[in-house]
Amino acid sequence: SILSFLIPGHVQNVRLVFHSGSDVITEGLVRLICSEGLLVVPPKTDPSRLDEAWSNECVIPLDACGPGKKIVITTLVKSSTIKHNNDDSANTGGHGGSTVQTMRAKVETLYRQE
Repeated sequence: SILSFLIPGHVQNVRLVFHSGSDVITEGLVRLICSEGLLVVPPKTDPSRLDEAWSNECVIPLDACGPGKKIVITTLVKSSTIKHNNDDSANTGGHGGSTVQTMRAKVETLYRQE
């Protein structure tokens, strides 16, 4: 799980750590995909452009790295209150009527083994 707790309406940091293992990563990308009510901006977004940069998905280039290395990606996320039907128990996840928000990270790499 990338996120443990978000306060609706607040902008918070999210941190993703990628470990290369025994591979040499030559290039790649990370796709962050948010569920309803969760928004993300690409890392290093100019603060004056935040309002227009929020999206439910973003793609981040992954730098090359050698074996045993890690890449840390930090970006911003914000959560909003989701309107839902209280009779729709399939989407509440047993949380007393509140919908669980999630962010998925899909990583694609080109690599070679050493």
